[in-house]
Amino acid sequence: MGNFGGLFFLAGVIILVVAISTAVYKVKRKVREFSQMAFGTDSLMDGFKQSELEAQQTPKSLAGMDAVVLPIIKKDFPDFNVDVAKNHIRGELKKHLSGKDSVKIHKVVIRDYKKHKYESVITMQASAEYIEKSVKQQKRYDFKYVYALALSKYADNSKISAVCPHCGGAVSDMTLGHCEYCGAQMVDIIERNWTVKEIIES
Repeated sequence: MGNFGGLFFLAGVIILVVAISTAVYKVKRKVREFSQMAFGTDSLMDGFKQSELEAQQTPKSLAGMDAVVLPIIKKDFPDFNVDVAKNHIRGELKKHLSGKDSVKIHKVVIRDYKKHKYESVITMQASAEYIEKSVKQQKRYDFKYVYALALSKYADNSKISAVCPHCGGAVSDMTLGHCEYCGAQMVDIIERNWTVKEIIES
């Protein structure tokens, strides 16, 4: 009776080992199939390393809307020079990344444009790379590029006012480019500047 009990126990152990081995084999096969499909390699770990390496070498994609947004900007600002603006962004990004090694700016695009009463905001985006701790990093940044009244010169912003030099009418919206009363074209009465107001890693 004892021998039969031992045989049953041994058979049970063998069946359990076979079941576990079969399950492990199936899992490994599924992992290899997934790795081949996702990364083109049998090793999932090698696949992740390869994917990480490719990400380090590939510049971040940008959501450029230049063709749509630029004509709208040019309508409000006929003298707007997109190349000068993008070079300005490149310069500001280089300053922002001045503590990094081997900085390279790949591309700068226009994403959006909003016009407000006292400022106009162009959202621009840039991709860049640099070396950090011997590892190449690929990054993407959003910029708020603002054309605004130079309010900092005035102690009390509420006292800022302007009048049309042609008819004397009060100018309430400096972004129009013309007098609201007589329609005369006007140069900026109060100093404005294009400046980078915000830089955000996206």
